[in-house]
Amino acid sequence: NDIKERHSKVCQSVLATFSAFVEWVPIQHIMANDHYLVKCLCHLLSDEQLQLHAAECLLGILGKTFSVNWIVKDFFLNNNKLHDFTSLDSKKVDK
Repeated sequence: NDIKERHSKVCQSVLATFSAFVEWVPIQHIMANDHYLVKCLCHLLSDEQLQLHAAECLLGILGKTFSVNWIVKDFFLNNNKLHDFTSLDSKKVDK
């Protein structure tokens, strides 16, 4: 249990660091390898200790990639599931 707690703290630190730098990372790197990073972050939403940090990273990615109007109107209000985000082409979305 102590090892799990230490691993969780390391993951939280990594996610907090990534969240701070996500605005500077080119979107091509974030979406590389079939959106692997985004899929990993979505998976971490199910972990109670990591979900807040993962959500902050995803919010940073959404904010970087899509307009606030699109995020609120089309993403959240239309009840799209978060994992559907990985199939979107940000170039086709109005910014």
